[in-house]
Amino acid sequence: MSQPLTALRVWCTRPGRAGEQSCRRLHELGAITTHAPTLMIESHKPEPVLLAQVHQRALESVVALTSPASAANFVAACTAFRPDGQPWPVIAVGQRTALRARELGLQLLATAPRATAVELAPTVLRESDQPLVLLPGSNLQSPELGAALTEAGREVLHLQVQRTQPISGIPALAAERLGDLDLLVAFSPSALAFVESLDTAAVAAVSALPLAALGRTTGNAARALGLTVVVEPEAPGEDGLVAGIQNWWSRVRD
Repeated sequence: MSQPLTALRVWCTRPGRAGEQSCRRLHELGAITTHAPTLMIESHKPEPVLLAQVHQRALESVVALTSPASAANFVAACTAFRPDGQPWPVIAVGQRTALRARELGLQLLATAPRATAVELAPTVLRESDQPLVLLPGSNLQSPELGAALTEAGREVLHLQVQRTQPISGIPALAAERLGDLDLLVAFSPSALAFVESLDTAAVAAVSALPLAALGRTTGNAARALGLTVVVEPEAPGEDGLVAGIQNWWSRVRD
């Protein structure tokens, strides 16, 4: 396999299993990865009244999944099956979310072609005529998807199934290697919230590190914090991000 990222030292901020998979992908391309998440994601059990509402309206619902974690935590909260014994019908954003949905026993109706929540709205509208869309997510869930579905005439029920908490300070592993790293990779605006907890010296150290953003929203959040964005793919998603990192590293090495 070609290794276009040979010797690139990367700090991956993505938490959990998805972060491990991203690190593995970069490593296979030759990068030296440091997996030091800047977020903690914990499962959250919705209120019983809300869960009762979900089950009462299960037969008129479709589930919109925006991440592998939201899929797993939805199943933890509601199980993989509706009250009638059939698996919940879901539409996923990105191939990794789709794969996780299948692994969990959910009925995958369709996959949005790009790995951003906003891209999920037209796929939901096209692939399902159910009047109610369940949106499992976190306390930091972006409002754009729900707003787009509501504007199109669908009823939306937000279901908090996980809690996302930015860490305070620079993760210990990243702090140890900060002076030797070449690139910080951020997959969401919330992954950069830790910067606001840093002192002046630490902010300067992180700001000196080039940053690759998953998409425009993350790139804008990085710039607002004074960070240096060197990769921001036009088409959001990990494929575009990895391609952008390869192009940037090729230019740097030349």
